[in-house]
Amino acid sequence: MHYNSTEKRVWGLEQSVDSIKEFQIYSESLLALLFKKEIRCDKVLAYSNHALPKGEEYDYLLNGRWHQDSLRSQFKVFLFLDSVSIDSGAFQILTGSHKKMNKLKSLMSGNVIRPSDFLSSKRAYQSFDDRWISRLCATYPEQSLVSDKVSGYIVNTSAIHRAAPCNRGSRYALCSYFRHF
Repeated sequence: MHYNSTEKRVWGLEQSVDSIKEFQIYSESLLALLFKKEIRCDKVLAYSNHALPKGEEYDYLLNGRWHQDSLRSQFKVFLFLDSVSIDSGAFQILTGSHKKMNKLKSLMSGNVIRPSDFLSSKRAYQSFDDRWISRLCATYPEQSLVSDKVSGYIVNTSAIHRAAPCNRGSRYALCSYFRHF
């Protein structure tokens, strides 16, 4: 559970639920078409997001959500199982932040990797400071993936991204994870 139990995650359902296994196979076929080679899905995540609690913890739960999954290109296939709005936790991405030159600029800023990262399992790129993200938005426009119906996206999660805070309602999704290739 994450974000004060407002996000629930279930791993490994592709091993026991046929429809989720079908999603895994479909995700693999999408990436095979896109990259013209066979690519195997590492794992599938089923998750739900529910409205954040109002009060003292709200501001704490808002900050540090922007992150990169990796500095190397890494892809995920998302399937949102219901409508998604900004208020229900839309996937947000900083357009262009996945490009090599842009990642190099971010690395040089000192906000992506710090010397202390080498002494711990936590990395700076796993949770960015919101003030730094606000400055980056001038260069890399924020794009929110919203839809009024079931929708899917293929995303390079080496780009800076987050799930927008869920302020109202819920969001249900599946996500296929692919290792670097």
